[in-house]
Amino acid sequence: MRLGRWQKVVFSVLGLAVFGGLVFGLVYTVPVVVFQPGQPADSADFVTVSGIEADGGESQILITTTVVVTEPPALQWLWLRYVNDFNQFEETADFFGDEDTTEEEVDAFNEAEMVNSQNAAELVALDQIGLDISDTELVVAEVIDETAAVDVVVPGDVITEIDGVGIKTANELISFLEDKSPGDVLELSVRADGSSEAEIRELVLGEFPDEPDRAFIGIQPGERVLVDEDRLDELPFDIEFDSNEVGGPSAGLALTIEILDQLSEGDLLGGTDIAFTGTIRLDGSVGGIGGLPQKSVGVRNFDVDTFIIPIQDDSEDDLRLATEFVDEDVNIIQVANLEEALEAISDLGGNTEVLDGLGERLLAP
Repeated sequence: MRLGRWQKVVFSVLGLAVFGGLVFGLVYTVPVVVFQPGQPADSADFVTVSGIEADGGESQILITTTVVVTEPPALQWLWLRYVNDFNQFEETADFFGDEDTTEEEVDAFNEAEMVNSQNAAELVALDQIGLDISDTELVVAEVIDETAAVDVVVPGDVITEIDGVGIKTANELISFLEDKSPGDVLELSVRADGSSEAEIRELVLGEFPDEPDRAFIGIQPGERVLVDEDRLDELPFDIEFDSNEVGGPSAGLALTIEILDQLSEGDLLGGTDIAFTGTIRLDGSVGGIGGLPQKSVGVRNFDVDTFIIPIQDDSEDDLRLATEFVDEDVNIIQVANLEEALEAISDLGGNTEVLDGLGERLLAP
């Protein structure tokens, strides 16, 4: 059958339209950042303990990840958008914040966060087994405009006590303020940056934004780590890290567990592979993370039954989605700190008792 003249024209126009659409779909990029489920990684690939006969056992302590795609071509965006419900999308401008921020700067920031996470994991793990070589002090990171702290403290000041109570971490500050009310007068023991002497300064608590009955001190707290380098050098082992091109702070809890596993005898997890996510703070508390639904799907796809995560007080929707996506295939356990994570491991058949007295055994001649 021969095509008529007009039929040939129609097919030619359609062919050009399809070709043009394909070219457009491959060239035009959509201004979004896409978060996809990533494959969990064995934390043993990130940590090496040398100087002792490290025995991490056969269980895998898994670091969960997300795959980030920045401004995908339109065709790829359509695929990512409509193939499944697991991906999360964010406008590029919202993700990068400052319009002058580059992808390279974000990568550098995430790499620095990973390094901080590694350092915190080492110090927390050592503290857990009785080898406390560090301390913290509460630093004023920022003074918020038009609040009680203005003209009382400045960035860089170290707050050592409030009303005679020692304060070393942001969590301790938050806990201290829970029983206080707007209008209460506090006596802060403050050491100016670079000074060795503390002085008493009075501060009248204000109101928390949008919560008039809640006390607000008006600072953004930070924590400075004080490491006893001499004690660290005297330890009979070394802990070394390799970021393996994974960035961000959310591997902190997994790295802490991995260090404890390699330092102890036998298999800390008792033969069970467990996935983890969560930052680790120097007081042992576990902080929130992003990308929980995507990480949960990655855990499920990797055929791991248990996923230990931080308590997601401010991310109820993420937890709901994660639970919905993995259904009953993954047991999601929420923990607030390292102790609760170890209790969960014990309940799952782990050998956490090997940590009892471990520090003394490691230092024994």
